[in-house]
Amino acid sequence: MTIQLVKPKDYTATQSVLHDMFTENTGMSMMDSGGDGNRHWQRNQEVVDFREREPFTYSFDGNYLEITKDLFWHLSDALEYDPLGTTKFERWVKGDEDRLNDLGGVEEYVTGYDNKHKFRQEVNSGNSYNDENLLNQVFQYVLDRPQVYIAIHGGCDVRGGYTDYKAFEYEEDYLFDWCRATLTCGCEQGINYVYTDDSGAHWYEDWTGHTWNNGLPVIWQKHLLKDKLVCKVCKEDVEIGA
Repeated sequence: MTIQLVKPKDYTATQSVLHDMFTENTGMSMMDSGGDGNRHWQRNQEVVDFREREPFTYSFDGNYLEITKDLFWHLSDALEYDPLGTTKFERWVKGDEDRLNDLGGVEEYVTGYDNKHKFRQEVNSGNSYNDENLLNQVFQYVLDRPQVYIAIHGGCDVRGGYTDYKAFEYEEDYLFDWCRATLTCGCEQGINYVYTDDSGAHWYEDWTGHTWNNGLPVIWQKHLLKDKLVCKVCKEDVEIGA
């Protein structure tokens, strides 16, 4: 495996931190079935520039449409790194040997404990694995508006293998808008655009009166040579985007 030790200098601060998180060694747990080199963090260490990955990809075998959204792009668009917030949390962790940089540690940090060791306020945390979405990798989060603490899953088994948490400011409308995608062709008139907001279960457009095929325009069909859609009218491949 080729491990990239240098990352692009023109990353934004947020992209630079995300690059570090995506390539962070999260270990090789016994319950993790990643073998010698198939964990996310191991594969990600071969990436030179995460911006070169497509934000969206899709495949269509004639029956099923599978859509994927790249997590690096998703988080890069939704977050802004908070170095001060991260430093404060890391100092808090180091202040007590019983504290950990993990989900429980962040929840304790943002809520606090009373004398009976109960959270003083409700914890707003979650894992993207537990929700329907298009993302190609999993992340955990703890919300503490206007901040969110993020850890990226770098292993194979979702039960373990998470990075250290980092603090970010976030746009809620973007961070949790993880089921939306659009498909477009090159037609200048009529149906050339449809969108989904439920990971492809349903497709919509802004007008009516068109014939549909499994939720997609009937003028789109399976490409003869690729697992893609192609438009019968404009002859162009159907492309995917946000």
